[in-house]
Amino acid sequence: MFVNEYLKFVSLKNNCSLPFNANHTAPSCLLQHVKLLNITIYSPFIIPFAIMGILVGLYAYFYIKKITVLFEKKGKGFIIYPIMFLYFASMNISAIFADCFFPSYWFNNVHSDILPLILNLIDAVFSSMVNYCFILCGLVDINFLKENNFIYTLVISGNILIVCGYILFLNGIWCNGANFLYLRLCEIGSCIFIICSTITIYRAYKYLDYRKKINICLSILCAITSGLIGIKVLSMNEWFCEHSRWISNYVIWFLCSSSSLMFIFFYFVAAIPYRIINYNST
Repeated sequence: MFVNEYLKFVSLKNNCSLPFNANHTAPSCLLQHVKLLNITIYSPFIIPFAIMGILVGLYAYFYIKKITVLFEKKGKGFIIYPIMFLYFASMNISAIFADCFFPSYWFNNVHSDILPLILNLIDAVFSSMVNYCFILCGLVDINFLKENNFIYTLVISGNILIVCGYILFLNGIWCNGANFLYLRLCEIGSCIFIICSTITIYRAYKYLDYRKKINICLSILCAITSGLIGIKVLSMNEWFCEHSRWISNYVIWFLCSSSSLMFIFFYFVAAIPYRIINYNST
């Protein structure tokens, strides 16, 4: 999440308006660090929760790919959810390097420090890809989109547009690019997913036993709650600076985002009986 600081810096460099609140982060608070084997690690408490996100993403990816054998029709299977979880794992991997080893505001020149530029761009792109996949997951859940090869086309084209959007932003052509791709896309994706998941739960209810009904409702409720808490703490940097110099609001954000995706995985698993009946009938 240190990518926020880097994008703000690029905004100023390109005479663009800041896409983030100027008081959103405070480098003096976030640059707490430790040395391990002569390697400086900034905000080290981010790492365990980022690893948690990596494990959640990879486990969910391989689990969902494995249950494809449950489908009756050859070639059918879950597509967008495993892609989304794989992107989430990749996002956390890139975040460890971008946030803990090369924090963006530690560098003051874009051209001479190309490594932080690349790392923070990768981190931002993966974040936006996850949010974009939220939209596709929701639309698949309500049968607006079908799980077929067209999903791959949407994912690839969306990824290309996201990368191009950040390139336009970095070159000062689309000044609002980071604001839309990094923040607004998160809000849009989350809202669409919440609406679609509510519709999915309503449709799936009659196909589930009592235990799965409880599981699916609690899972989506916990996912939404974790996400809302994470969004809230992002605006509480001053409070965290005053009360905790090591556990920053970004550490809590990583915990909430990993927890939210874990509960989304539980939501997906709880609705599998409905998903199989639904997909095999199309």
